[in-house]
Amino acid sequence: MFKKTVIFLIIVVLIFSANFTQFSRAEYFNPYYIPGNLFKHPGGTTIYFAADGELVLHPFFNEDVFNSWGYSFDLVKTDQYLFNYYTVGSYVEFRDGSLVKRAGSSTIYFASQGRLRPIFNWQTLEKFGWQNRKIYIISDVEFFLYKIGSTITENSPRPAGDIVNYQGTYYYIYDNAKAQITDYWWPTYRYDKSQAASFYYGENLYYSLPELNLDYKPTAADPLVPKGIPTKSSLPNISCDETDYKMAFIFLYQGSLNYTQQTRVNNVRSAFDDNFAYATDYLAEMDTDRVLVTMSDSSDYYYYNNDGSKTMDFKKVMKKFYESNTDDYDFVTIFTDFDYFGLYRHYQPVQSNVLGTGFIHQDTDYIYYNNSDYGSQGRLKGVILMGYEGITSLLDQDSVENETDNTRELSNYLLEQLGHRWLAYVDFYDYQTGVFSDKLRSPSLNDGLTNHWSPMVIFDSPIRTSAYDLSDYNNQGVIVEEFPVRKLKYSMLDLYLMGLKPLSAVNYVKYIDPAITNTPSSSRVPATIKTVNTEQLQKAIGRRECLL
Repeated sequence: MFKKTVIFLIIVVLIFSANFTQFSRAEYFNPYYIPGNLFKHPGGTTIYFAADGELVLHPFFNEDVFNSWGYSFDLVKTDQYLFNYYTVGSYVEFRDGSLVKRAGSSTIYFASQGRLRPIFNWQTLEKFGWQNRKIYIISDVEFFLYKIGSTITENSPRPAGDIVNYQGTYYYIYDNAKAQITDYWWPTYRYDKSQAASFYYGENLYYSLPELNLDYKPTAADPLVPKGIPTKSSLPNISCDETDYKMAFIFLYQGSLNYTQQTRVNNVRSAFDDNFAYATDYLAEMDTDRVLVTMSDSSDYYYYNNDGSKTMDFKKVMKKFYESNTDDYDFVTIFTDFDYFGLYRHYQPVQSNVLGTGFIHQDTDYIYYNNSDYGSQGRLKGVILMGYEGITSLLDQDSVENETDNTRELSNYLLEQLGHRWLAYVDFYDYQTGVFSDKLRSPSLNDGLTNHWSPMVIFDSPIRTSAYDLSDYNNQGVIVEEFPVRKLKYSMLDLYLMGLKPLSAVNYVKYIDPAITNTPSSSRVPATIKTVNTEQLQKAIGRRECLL
């Protein structure tokens, strides 16, 4: 009997050792991380998070949520023009791994992947090693913003989003996977080591080695950066595969209405339906038949900044527009006859529900939808701010030919801005260096622009990709030659992101490396043409998929 007991104990020890060996060989923690900024308006107390490359401010519900992310107030930037550039989105939720409870209730919840998971009892909490973790008290208002997940019992797998301390080595827990957190990443994620749970014998943590997708492109919806709380309000039935759109045009003017300027805006409006159809290879339509809406601005739709410049309150313009116009437009374009500080020739997103376009993460609880801020009940997808450029003096207007060129140039600019509903947000993640590369985007040109296809990319697409003719290439470099003004088309990559072509139609994209900057036309510049294939694009973009 004694021998059998010894043999049994030896087997248990061997199994236990094998499991811990596997546990200790977990991959190093590699960040699904993007930088962002913390903001507040000088006239308010609310702090907002804005991920780099996004124009959405996510407010922290209160100081407890802010603290759960490990932030300190010295990181917060004050910006008086904050709401001129950004749209306010959903609230930031508690960081994964936070413990919360309602006042007057004994149930404690574990925050994990957008849900609050009730912990069965205090013994379960102790079993998982959370007894020293801070428990935040939340109001009923805040509580009902969350969805409730499944109950955590002593037999549950350790929930995603937790961090574990095993013999001085720390791990981040994914769904059925874990990764070691090296000292390099603690300051990046601002985790408090003292909050790490202690591993205990018997819990279901013996996962196989994780297959972490290191090519994955993160967004603000990821578990390791602040994420918006899912709203419980009903959302409109938004289609991802529309091919028929409607656009209204607004001409906002000061003083008296200038007939010539009004005509130029009307010329763009009248021509844009044909130009959009041509640009999309006749796979989509844009109805622009609505009569141009003219609105007189008697200081109602802009305000003066400290330096005397004016900033247009385009949300107020849109709310006024909907007072006397039906809510059946997908897009609204605003021209002005005056200069103003801030955004013009700019696409302002209002809603998005398409994966693979770089706006949102693969999380069905995260839908970008802010129509009420603009006065729309659900149809509006975006506002294009064209400003005054091209209405007053873009091109010489002495001839009909130049007036036609002016209309064509403005239409191309409008196609470019409209394209940002779907396009030009592709980054490539290099898992060996841990940095993002913008091979297809213009920041590689150091020109201060973001979210635009690079002119160094060899495919057609309005404005940005047609700045140069890169067809003349040999082993000594490439000829840089500017194109004349002409009708432009979206590329196959654009059409794929718009849902009009399959990814197989893209094949590949070529680009110039290194990027060419400040180069006079018609000169040969040393450069190499490189290729991004369909597989690389798919990894960078992600699967195009509708969330509703």
